[in-house]
Amino acid sequence: MFCIANYNKTMSQAIKDENLEKMNSHLSRISMEDELTGINNMVFFRQEAQKQMEAAALGEKAVYLFFDIENFKSYNQKYGFHMGNELLKNWAHILVEAFPDSLVARFSDDHFVVLTYDDDLEAKAEALSRKVSQLQGEVSLQLKCGAYRPGDTQCDPSLACDRARFACAEIKKHYNDRLRWYDKKLEDKLRLKHYIVNNFDNAIDNGYIKVYYQPVIDTATREVTGLEALARWQDPIHGLLPPGVFIDILEEYRQIHKLDICIVEQVCRDHRQAVDGGRTVVPVSLNFSRLDFELCDIVGILKETAKRYNVPKEFLDVEITESALNDRQDLLNDAMAKLHGSGYKIWLDDFGSGYSSMNVLKDYEFDVLKIDMKFLAGFGENNKILPIMKNIVELTKQLNMVSLTEGVETEEQFEFLREIGCCRAQGYLFSRPVPKEQLSELVSKGVLTFSKAYGPENKSTK
Repeated sequence: MFCIANYNKTMSQAIKDENLEKMNSHLSRISMEDELTGINNMVFFRQEAQKQMEAAALGEKAVYLFFDIENFKSYNQKYGFHMGNELLKNWAHILVEAFPDSLVARFSDDHFVVLTYDDDLEAKAEALSRKVSQLQGEVSLQLKCGAYRPGDTQCDPSLACDRARFACAEIKKHYNDRLRWYDKKLEDKLRLKHYIVNNFDNAIDNGYIKVYYQPVIDTATREVTGLEALARWQDPIHGLLPPGVFIDILEEYRQIHKLDICIVEQVCRDHRQAVDGGRTVVPVSLNFSRLDFELCDIVGILKETAKRYNVPKEFLDVEITESALNDRQDLLNDAMAKLHGSGYKIWLDDFGSGYSSMNVLKDYEFDVLKIDMKFLAGFGENNKILPIMKNIVELTKQLNMVSLTEGVETEEQFEFLREIGCCRAQGYLFSRPVPKEQLSELVSKGVLTFSKAYGPENKSTK
């Protein structure tokens, strides 16, 4: 009897141990799998990649790939998250099939990474791009792939993925490419990126961030009827950094609001100094990032700063890009209502650069329509430009908006804008963006004439 009881106890413990082992095995497996696609997650990828890299025979041949499906966000918006998830599952299956002897994992969202030893990756990227195009509906999906070959068996997998990812991000500026290798040029660019991130706060504190002003011209009088405030970084090591170098980086690291707050402060201070010095002033437009409305109370900061420097609302306008209207519409609607409620004019910047321009005009209230410079890019060669521009300008009149075209570089373009009734123009024909001191010189030399339409600035902000 004792033997039977002891046997049952032993068997019971064995079953418990077996179940526990199965459970641990299951937990271990799911901890290494991506929940949505079922392929490897980044925890497993990093561990396994490290092992493979340490095998010298393999590590020296290894290539890290980073894949990004361009416009996937638009696909989600159009078809919903369920369809978007199904697309990601299909894409994961395609990648695993394409790289059967490689390490494949989901990095995040629509981003995937591969550690491979294959050759002829350009041809494979082209073939995969065609397969992605077969997954799409009405939304145009494009596949981008960044590649990095460490050559060093001790290279950390996370660092390798970051470099492949950086190369992939660069493809967005070169749409004809399918695959971009991380090279010395990109390494220098990445080093500058890290410098910008690590030194941005210091640049603000030390006054390295400067405001440059570009005139906006009244097409009827050719007088300066406004100024656009643009950021420049005068760095003691790298010299003058244009916004194209640091704006996207600050947005990526969610630091852009600090820049825009800094510009608001300088613009208001410059306005007060100009008025106190007896100089003519015109309205200045400020560029706000879509992230400003999420990261801080940019409207409240604008109002407080204007009040502190006694700058009337008529002398400060706000520019919002068309692309910003695709994100967090609730925040943007609230901010625009506050701006209009406080008496500030709002400009729609880069009109025509996206695909939803007509809906934007239907859904939002703008005071100024800033027509994207690409409309003048083929001026004199493309016969379609004239009727398109004429209709846009006519539309602004019907919607009680002011039309402004940027990118004006020739007298011929300027005369064309005057003929079709465009109200304002901006571009290198009149002036590049310049610091306030140089702007004053251009005025004193008669190169630029400020409009007196706004009269003496002696109001106070309430």
